[in-house]
Amino acid sequence: MKIRQFAAEAGSLDLASWNDVSERKRLTLMTALIREQVATALDDVTEMFLREVKRMQNRAEEALTLYGTAQADRTDTLIAHLRDMTLALTQEGTRDQRLTAVETLLE
Repeated sequence: MKIRQFAAEAGSLDLASWNDVSERKRLTLMTALIREQVATALDDVTEMFLREVKRMQNRAEEALTLYGTAQADRTDTLIAHLRDMTLALTQEGTRDQRLTAVETLLE
């Protein structure tokens, strides 16, 4: 808390006031002001980083949803082919007729 008070005091001083302050106090005030400015800059960078990570997460979730939809369509197609082949193999007829039916499906 004391550092913030020093930083606030340093921010309020004009050039004439800086010259009136002892060197030790001037260095203390400058150090406090720099420390506060660095802390503020780090907070700003952290907020920007978190916003970017959130944007990346949103894009990744959208891509995953699209991928899942595409895979669902592919899975449905594969299941339909498997069903058709199973039906072709279990239909009545000779072995050659059933294999011909499967070959027709594979074309």
